[in-house]
Amino acid sequence: MSYPYVTDSLNTVLGTHWHLPIPTFGVMVAIAVATATYIATRLVRSYESLGRLPAQTHSTVWDMAIVSNSRRDYRRQSLRYL
Repeated sequence: MSYPYVTDSLNTVLGTHWHLPIPTFGVMVAIAVATATYIATRLVRSYESLGRLPAQTHSTVWDMAIVSNSRRDYRRQSLRYL
């Protein structure tokens, strides 16, 4: 069975006859973006606590862009210790 709208799956489970045009694919994409943003924010915060990224970099994750001018410098420093 395919469920093009969220209400189609709810109607199957609950036995109702609602019709709200909320596409299932769009909902899944929104959930994926929210999950990726949450995971990226946690990762950036851990890098901030380690000193690999500047403070408050995690706020740029909400804009879906992590910007760090000193990224190459951190790589060079980490290579020196190898």
